[in-house]
Amino acid sequence: MKQLKFFLIAAILIFGGALSNFAQTEQRLTVAGLKENVTVRRDARGIPYIEAANDADLYFAQGFVTAQDRLWQMDLFRRVARGELSEIFGKQVLEEDKRWRRFGFARIVEQSLPLHSPELRAALENYARGVNAYVASLDEKSLPVEFKILQYRPREWRPADSLIVGKILADALSSTWQTDLLRANVAQRLPKEKVADLTNIVTPVDVILFGKDLPAASVQRSAAVGSFLVKDDAPPTADLIARQESLRKSSLERIGFYAEELAASNNWVISGRRTLDGKPILANDPHLMPTAPGIWYLSHLAGANGRAAGVTFPGVPGVVLGHNEFIAWGATNVGPDVQDLYREQFDGEGRVKTASGWEMPKMRREEIKVRPNPLSPAVETQILEVLETPNGVVVTEQAGQKYALKWTARDPKNNEFETFFLLNRSKNWEDFKNALKKYGGATQNFVYADTLGNIGWYAAGRIPVRRKGEGELPYDGAANDGDWTGYIPFEELPHLYNPPEGFIV
Repeated sequence: MKQLKFFLIAAILIFGGALSNFAQTEQRLTVAGLKENVTVRRDARGIPYIEAANDADLYFAQGFVTAQDRLWQMDLFRRVARGELSEIFGKQVLEEDKRWRRFGFARIVEQSLPLHSPELRAALENYARGVNAYVASLDEKSLPVEFKILQYRPREWRPADSLIVGKILADALSSTWQTDLLRANVAQRLPKEKVADLTNIVTPVDVILFGKDLPAASVQRSAAVGSFLVKDDAPPTADLIARQESLRKSSLERIGFYAEELAASNNWVISGRRTLDGKPILANDPHLMPTAPGIWYLSHLAGANGRAAGVTFPGVPGVVLGHNEFIAWGATNVGPDVQDLYREQFDGEGRVKTASGWEMPKMRREEIKVRPNPLSPAVETQILEVLETPNGVVVTEQAGQKYALKWTARDPKNNEFETFFLLNRSKNWEDFKNALKKYGGATQNFVYADTLGNIGWYAAGRIPVRRKGEGELPYDGAANDGDWTGYIPFEELPHLYNPPEGFIV
């Protein structure tokens, strides 16, 4: 069996920033599953620098080392997105679990896994093997304290567990359907001219994101509600919206991903033409809440396909935001509407009305394990029945009216991490763009810089095109106005490369 060699490099900083008293200790572990020896060095901050002769060992070691540092956090992430918190925390989080179970992400990531490239699937599998090698090395004394307190051992890590972390990001960065209900409520309660004013897409306080600051023609959005039927039913209430948002907030806050009050992420990049040394400067601030431990995990990876350094999420192989030997990249949220609601009509036999007639919806049965007593690992099972129509999954009900949700995150073809895997290996702007073409996560402002001084920006993601409207109000589920006819073509998404100004903000 090959070895993982761990070096702890202790650096003591003195006044003025000088480095002195350099010390190094070494630890060798013999671990089954490695092809060659791997070296892991940690600096004074504990950040791992992993060196391997091949990619299989590189991602195996990254999984092993990340689990050393963040195993409890990794388990918490996957339990949140899978709707499995009640198994360890009890009934107090049962409604949160139900919310996640309705989305069905556990099933979606399993469907998504075979659609990834063979190279990324191999990385996910090797990362999982590394995590599981570390878990297998734990005994009752070395098991992290959180597992001891809650009286359970973590189950094995699977490749799909890495993918499901991306669904947490989707929920944190692309949830808008409650706003659709709020708009519908407003549309019923205010005169049409007031609704038109509130929903005008151009205002005097617009900030120019892209293009030139030239006078814009006045654009008025129609106050008509299209196929949304509002006259005969009670409007969605603020209480319903508040309850739904409260569950989302509680769930995301627990793991550090709720940042509505901090939602002002920013990034910028300056061309090498504007710097003294001819090299570009790139800065990226995702504006997420500081937590302990943080949601980011710093690492440096060196393997057969080059080096990459930066941050990832515990549980995700590779580098998500950072740089390699040729380019640097960052990402902040864009926030287009990628969720639509549909008002569904059901008959006495449980059939749902569609544009082509009445159909039987699908019923998904979710079994949720719940601890009656949080101090005991004993569990009981509760059943949640989830209804899915041709438009999407039924996520809420108001005064007998059911609403189905369509969301880019629920399409197995839209994956979050293929792009970042390719960015780790990208060498220029063309590689960067080709990587972004595969991006299916929450739409991001990706900024770019390379060692030749070039800079760029691309707003990348899957943004749906509707047959009618823009999805700002719930559609009639029995019509086809709300059908998604495709996504905005990648080439038509906003982007810049080496603009004359020499910077992008």
